[in-house]
Amino acid sequence: MAITGVLRPGHAQLRVLDMDESVKFYTDVMGLVETGRDASGRVYFKTRAERDHNSIVLRQADRAGLDFIGYKVLNQATLEDLDSKLKAYGVVTERMPAGDLLETGERVRFQIPTGHTIELFAEKTDVGNGMTYNDPEVDVIDGKGIRPPKGDVYFSARSVWTTRCSTVATLMARANCLKRCWGSIWWNASSLKTAPPIWPSG
Repeated sequence: MAITGVLRPGHAQLRVLDMDESVKFYTDVMGLVETGRDASGRVYFKTRAERDHNSIVLRQADRAGLDFIGYKVLNQATLEDLDSKLKAYGVVTERMPAGDLLETGERVRFQIPTGHTIELFAEKTDVGNGMTYNDPEVDVIDGKGIRPPKGDVYFSARSVWTTRCSTVATLMARANCLKRCWGSIWWNASSLKTAPPIWPSG
């Protein structure tokens, strides 16, 4: 059966206290690939096997935390449909313009009951990963750090999104589940001297 609706975790924006140390951590320890920097000073990364331009965005701030998590949806029509369903469910949504995040299309932003911010988007530039789409070569893990293959593995939450989010209630429940996954992952990571803790969001 084809996957429709919400496809997978797509990006997360993290607040960090020291950008230089954080960039070093995410490249040398986590093994992510830096893909760009914007005019506001945010730094963008992707994992080695990802084709989308970015999945992790760092923003320097006075308090470490998680700004938002974004999820990729099937297409623009799906984005419009989910926006309408969220509003009908009583959820306030906000449209974030295309280009606000590098190489990322328009996003629909809303908050879940915990106060954490969730985004949905349909478009992000495909920058490739050095392999062809058909009959790719053997995946060679080289370079620095852990080098997770994809963002949904990196988020450690793919199982939360393996089936279609057919209702807004399901979408909200899975967002809460992912929030708990992130909390476990990142409080553990924060025990490392150079790892910037990113939980909670507030």
